[in-house]
Amino acid sequence: MSPAWQILLSHPFLTRLDAIGWTVLATLIGLFFAAVGVIGARVWLAWREHPLATAFRTAFVQIDTLADFAALVNRPEATCHPFGRIAAAACAAWTTSERRAPLHRSEWLYRALQTQLEREVAEREWGLTLLATAANTAPYIGLFGTVWSIYHALTAIAISGEASLTAVAGPVGEALIMTAIGLAVAIPAAIAHNLFVRHNRLVIPELEAFAHECYLLLTAENEENAPRTP
Repeated sequence: MSPAWQILLSHPFLTRLDAIGWTVLATLIGLFFAAVGVIGARVWLAWREHPLATAFRTAFVQIDTLADFAALVNRPEATCHPFGRIAAAACAAWTTSERRAPLHRSEWLYRALQTQLEREVAEREWGLTLLATAANTAPYIGLFGTVWSIYHALTAIAISGEASLTAVAGPVGEALIMTAIGLAVAIPAAIAHNLFVRHNRLVIPELEAFAHECYLLLTAENEENAPRTP
C-alpha cells in the first residue's frame, strides 16, 4: 500500500467507522461514480450526435424524392443519431410495405414511425432515474451516516469517561463529513438531471416533427406515383 493511502486510511474519521459507517460511505461513493458515469456518457453522446444530426437535417431539407431520401438514409453516419434512425425506420417500413401491404402503406409507415419514436424517447430517458435517485437519496444517506457516526462517537466517549468539549467536538465534527459527502453527490446529480430533462423537452418535439416530415415526404411521393384514372 502506498504512503498516500496509508495516510488517508489513518484519518480519524475513517478509523472511527464501523461496518454500518463503511457501508454508508461505500454507498455514497458508488452513487457518486455512477452519477459521474451517466453524466459523462450523456454529454459525450450529445457532443458526438449534435454535428451529425445538424448535417443530416440540413441535407434532409434539400431532398424531395424517395431516391434522394434513401440515399441519405444509407449514409454510414445516418444511424448515429435519432433523426437518422427515424428516417431509416421510415424508409425500411415504406419499402417493406410495398410487398406486404401495398393497400395500407401509410398505416404501415405510421406504425413504424410511432414505434421508432417510442424507442428514441425511451433511449433519451437513459440514466435519468439513477440521477434522480442519487439526487433524492444521497443527502438522507449522508445524514443517516452522520447520525450513526455521532451516536457511535458519543457512545465511545461515554465509555471512556471523557466528557470535555475537546473530546466531543472532534468526533462530532468528523461525523458531519458524511452529510457533506451526501450533498456533494446530490447537488451535481440534481443539476444534471434537470438539465437533461430540459434538453429532452426540447428535442422530443423536434423528433416528432421530423417523423411527421418523413411521413409527409413518403406519402406525397406515393400519391404522385399513383395511377391516374382517365
